[in-house]
Amino acid sequence: PTNDNEAYAAFDIINMVKAACEQNFEKQINAASYLQSKDNNTAIIERLQSIDWTSVSAVTIFAGTNDWNNASSAWGESGSTDVNTTLGAINEIVRLILTTYPHISLYWFSPIVRWLANDLEGRTDETWSDNFKRNNKTLKEFSSMVVEEVSKHHLPICDMYNTLGWNQYNFSQYFNDTDGTHPIKGRGMEYIGRKIIAFVNANKTF
Repeated sequence: PTNDNEAYAAFDIINMVKAACEQNFEKQINAASYLQSKDNNTAIIERLQSIDWTSVSAVTIFAGTNDWNNASSAWGESGSTDVNTTLGAINEIVRLILTTYPHISLYWFSPIVRWLANDLEGRTDETWSDNFKRNNKTLKEFSSMVVEEVSKHHLPICDMYNTLGWNQYNFSQYFNDTDGTHPIKGRGMEYIGRKIIAFVNANKTF
């Protein structure tokens, strides 16, 4: 990579899946080296390299809010295989994992609610993710689009947006006052972890 954007692109889910399926993490190693002084991902890449993917029973995917919030992102059409679009990447991720490792059980999790303002003063109805729009779609609508696309592959997908139980009234229990996107380590993350474990156990096929 010659800049941060190129380096972080190597860590996109589609590129991480390609690396795991091809057993070639060269792009990720180079990206981790480039970013090491500011964002050290070396240990994560080393761990991924050491995994025997033939012995992995399940893979969970929990993503999407950055795709929605990036005004330049292209979401694509249902059924697409264009990895430069959200729906195309979803379809290719499913295809790559399950053709390379057909024994793996794949579980998907939609984005969660958020505010589009970090400070308390900016957290209004207009900046709540049910109402705020990117490319003419709210995060609630975007999450439904993800759920629908993944469901076409007959895979278990958890609608985290509508079933996690988080809203404007209890948001402060799981997030701090200066971050409207990332749950608090501890209470917020633990709650998500319990939700993921419960969903996997309820839909377990391994």
